[in-house]
Amino acid sequence: MRNVVEGAILEQSRRLSAAPNASAALDELIPGDFKFEKSEPFDLEQAMSGIVGLESVKEFVRTQYKMLIANEKRRKAGIQVDTTQTLNMIFTGNPGTGKTTVARLIASMFKEMGVLKSGHLVETDRGGLVAGYVGQTAIKTTEKVMEALDGVLFIDEAYALADNGAGYGKEAIDTLVKLIEDYRGEIAVILAGYKKEMADFLKTNSGLQSRFPLQIDFPDYNADELYQIALNMIGAKGYHITEEAKEGLREQIEWLHKTATAHSGNGRMVRKLVEKILRNQSVRVALHDVSPSELTTIQPGDLESGDAPRPSVKRCISWRKSSNISRSVIGCSFSAVGLFLHWGLRLS
Repeated sequence: MRNVVEGAILEQSRRLSAAPNASAALDELIPGDFKFEKSEPFDLEQAMSGIVGLESVKEFVRTQYKMLIANEKRRKAGIQVDTTQTLNMIFTGNPGTGKTTVARLIASMFKEMGVLKSGHLVETDRGGLVAGYVGQTAIKTTEKVMEALDGVLFIDEAYALADNGAGYGKEAIDTLVKLIEDYRGEIAVILAGYKKEMADFLKTNSGLQSRFPLQIDFPDYNADELYQIALNMIGAKGYHITEEAKEGLREQIEWLHKTATAHSGNGRMVRKLVEKILRNQSVRVALHDVSPSELTTIQPGDLESGDAPRPSVKRCISWRKSSNISRSVIGCSFSAVGLFLHWGLRLS
């Protein structure tokens, strides 16, 4: 409450200094000084609408949401039942499968439903918990937990804490287990990592299994989902992509999806591709005179990449019509010649 009043006083000072000649009481606070925000009901489906795929994960979140609603109904009805439950979870899956995004969603949900006071998300990994000197790891881990108190602590690649006695990871695990119990209900801890490695990690401390009973697996994205994620990223950055470029984008993503590994695929792969496309687009508009609308338009030639497959003959024709970059035409010419030579050799 003190912070609220102090904030209102500061806002009043700003208001009076901005209008020094206005007739206003120096000792009066008005409603506008408190900067109260209008509270709107939490809409889970709306919050999840921007998340592509992950249907099994979404269903898990829906179940958690319904449990919170049921508990609130019992409370309002004056029914006394034991509704305490652990808030800690384990997210398993390959990198780039949306684990951090869902963790942020869950943090918001817990805040809006009154489970956690602030609902902020603190992201960390082994480096944020483990120190290089004896006795310092417990302090470092405690500080990170205190930072996430009343919110969610998201520990990525948590299995790295299991260092088989070669470092101070065990001290971090032991400290974390104790703090989770000490601050039960005041913090949610989410451990994330590869499925097999996380299964082995849980065996390193007998208290981990009981404190992390909720486990959800994040599947890899398919090519269609990756394509939709790419379009969402492009649109979110304020760019428009032509229909011809969309076809080329889909081809690139399908090829990258087939050649990706567990470490290089999924959302991170798409983000890397989109960033490269936007760099190509910036180079093009910097070197050529374009209309204002084209400053944020992605054309087929912007999709060129040394890591991407050579375009088909059909795509080359489209690119030549829509792109002013000479190297696009040259690259397409070599692709067409190679294709004709290939079929020519087969026919002979």
